[in-house]
Amino acid sequence: MKKQTIKDEVKDFYKKYPCGGDWLKDDSRYKILPWLSEVFEHNRHKGKIILDVGCGTGIDLLRYIPTHNAVVGIDISETPLKIAKRRINEIGYAPLLIRCDLENMPLKYETFDMVYSIGVLHHTPDHERGIREIHRVLKSDGEIIILLYHKYSLATLITKINRTVYKLIATLAGPKVLERCLELIIRRKMNPAEVAAFREMWEHPLIKYFTKGEINRIFKEVGFKNIQILTFDALYPLSRVFPKLNKIDVFQRL
Repeated sequence: MKKQTIKDEVKDFYKKYPCGGDWLKDDSRYKILPWLSEVFEHNRHKGKIILDVGCGTGIDLLRYIPTHNAVVGIDISETPLKIAKRRINEIGYAPLLIRCDLENMPLKYETFDMVYSIGVLHHTPDHERGIREIHRVLKSDGEIIILLYHKYSLATLITKINRTVYKLIATLAGPKVLERCLELIIRRKMNPAEVAAFREMWEHPLIKYFTKGEINRIFKEVGFKNIQILTFDALYPLSRVFPKLNKIDVFQRL
């Protein structure tokens, strides 16, 4: 399968299922992922020029826009950008949102003080090219925050098992029958946050996983320095029952 075909499938997935949709609010995301506040420290970036790579429906933009000089959001699909625009307009701001491909951003060299991307590069066909693009638009003394799936985590193991079972059932029963069954199950038993998570786990056309060593190598080769790699939620879903597990980096050598 050609990269462009995969990219189109990713675009179509988010057109149909925009991450977070209309239901996920600012506080909801940070309750679902409590460690995000620790990672971002939003107040530390006041006055900076910021780029949100894969901004989706604008959940994180809502935190940055009111207190920062300039915030730009990009996304591959038009549907989530429309939701983001409406949400940001509702709090009295006119957002700068661009529909574009991470691998080919129409942005000038060394523009941004900080670039962040939550769960986007592991859905990108040529993730190394995407990282080079981020490096290109970042100022020489800039900072990036990138969130990726860990190859060796409980959550990844569960995801891989679920995707295998999903594909097997889809092959045996047919995609339409499976889709109808899933609709009946998830709409009755799950809240919107869980529905979105399961949609991605089952149906996303492209999911990648990385070790710390791979991440360190790629970012060094691109030209980044002072690289710090942290592990969060590697023991999900157990960490939801026992929150202290979030602090344990059981994969510190991987």
